[in-house]
Amino acid sequence: MKARDRFARVFAVVLCALLGVVAAPALAAPTVSLTSPASGAKFGAPATVTLTATATPAGGTTITKVEFFRSSTLIGTVTASPYTYVWTNVAIASYSLTAKATASDNSTKTSTARSITVATNVLPTVSLTAPANNASYAAPANITITATATDSDGTVAKVDFYAGSTLLGTDTTSPIPSRGTALRPAATPSPHAPPTTPVA
Repeated sequence: MKARDRFARVFAVVLCALLGVVAAPALAAPTVSLTSPASGAKFGAPATVTLTATATPAGGTTITKVEFFRSSTLIGTVTASPYTYVWTNVAIASYSLTAKATASDNSTKTSTARSITVATNVLPTVSLTAPANNASYAAPANITITATATDSDGTVAKVDFYAGSTLLGTDTTSPIPSRGTALRPAATPSPHAPPTTPVA
């Protein structure tokens, strides 16, 4: 190496030290978390899935958008809080969902993935357990009507009690009693699955 080249290098190092030149710090990434749907959640097809995320920017920045993905495919983008996107007409399959936050300095962060399953919806079953068939009561009577209801691929949201086509009462908790003269219960699955028709 020529003396002139060595001098140029030494001069550059000294100049940088005098001017306080340092490498630019890495951008601080925002934080993001997918809060809905729950991991392992199951939905009846065609499903409506509400995706919700929380995102917090690093100091001195703001969140400019949150994107929702199924694997690497973009589902939707939200640019203001609350970061919620309703994904409709979701077909039968298993999905891996993530949320990606972008800050005003273009730094990004992707959430931990959550898995959900969309399958053919199995209708709930319901059975009237009281009163006994052909039971007789003296008028005016108060009759306690009880039913059992199950949903093999979800949860039962409510049971309606009918006299013919007239709705007499609704119960949303188990055990499921109702007072009246209904002889026909109808179960409705949780909101992510389509409702059933009354059971005779």
